[in-house]
Amino acid sequence: MTRIGDSEPLVRHRALVTMSCTVAILGAAGTWAVLLPKAPLLPQSSSNQSATRTITNDALFKPDAWRVSLWRPFSDAAPPPPPTIAPLTLKIFSILRQADGITAAIDPGTGAGLVYAKVGERIGAHTITAIDERGIEVEVDGRRQRVELRP
Repeated sequence: MTRIGDSEPLVRHRALVTMSCTVAILGAAGTWAVLLPKAPLLPQSSSNQSATRTITNDALFKPDAWRVSLWRPFSDAAPPPPPTIAPLTLKIFSILRQADGITAAIDPGTGAGLVYAKVGERIGAHTITAIDERGIEVEVDGRRQRVELRP
């Protein structure tokens, strides 16, 4: 942008100086890029100089390394496996009514014998949530199951 008082010869002089500097800088950059000495890509040892190969840019650039899946449709994803349900191995032998509450005699199925449990106690992975005269209610991994006494 020229000022109002600038004369035409002054504007031409400024344009000539700007273009000359630009040409000089571009020429210097081009000369430096063309005449740059080639440095080896890998250090060479003195014992293996005869067996050394020159590595080209084609050997360093592998197009498969740059392939990235940015989006994968939901239909390509494998469905999650169904939750595994462990079989209930508890057996009830009796329900005892005592002064301090109801207790259940339970065989956990491990061969260790009977276990006497009250509401809220854990037997292995099972938690006793309720006991009544006919059976118990057990919670395993957030699921509740009922185990009944047989006559």
